[in-house]
Amino acid sequence: MELIKWVESFEGSVFDKRVEIQETKFGKGLVAVEDLPAGITLLQVPKDAILTVSHAVKDEKLVQALEKSDLVFNGCEILAIYYHINAEDPNDKFHLYFSGLPKEFSSPILWTPEEVAKLPFGLSNSIKIVQSRINKIAAALNFDEKKFAKHFCAMFTRAFSSKISAPETSDSLPTWFSMTGGETAMVCPLVDFANHGSTRNRDAIVWNEPKSGMDYEKSATYLKTKNAIPKGSELCISYGLTKGDDELFMAHGFCERPG
Repeated sequence: MELIKWVESFEGSVFDKRVEIQETKFGKGLVAVEDLPAGITLLQVPKDAILTVSHAVKDEKLVQALEKSDLVFNGCEILAIYYHINAEDPNDKFHLYFSGLPKEFSSPILWTPEEVAKLPFGLSNSIKIVQSRINKIAAALNFDEKKFAKHFCAMFTRAFSSKISAPETSDSLPTWFSMTGGETAMVCPLVDFANHGSTRNRDAIVWNEPKSGMDYEKSATYLKTKNAIPKGSELCISYGLTKGDDELFMAHGFCERPG
């Protein structure tokens, strides 16, 4: 797979050949093709191969677009705008990654107003707020609304927060970018092939404990085996141990406890 080769071209990367990207019940996922012992690094992606806000805010096309706007954007919005602007650019650093991202999403963010109105009030209202924000950004930057909404979903469904993504100093923050707490959104190629799984599956991977999955000394993100994993198992993670059902449903179109 070309994306694996691309990530492996960066110093500090790891991709264990006993793991493959295969079609699974929930789309493409990471599957063990051999028995895996406990305590090994299956995948490590260095910062240079991660789409970070610190990279995106240096993009000339993005800067030119956002400097003309009166809006202030958060990290996930910055990544979505970067993706929207550069998705078709074959010379962009992340073009290979972008070309493999899904084009359709189950998130209710893409639902019609009539469909959203049928949901419980609190969830429906949260979705309407996100939809309104997407529309506002698209109008301000003269983007195609429907296309930008899908690009936003591509980032929203796979982004997670880390200080790895933050610009190096607060002095370098542009006025149109807002960040609190020293962390902001990033998306990590290959790691984001790991689907959300059952407790049994995901507890076999070191990712689900607080602040795990990050090596700040190496500026890298990783997946490690916590327990031995048998051949044929899908390698799953949690999409958010602290997220409630409404948050999971809004982003991914499912919840842990349906109903």
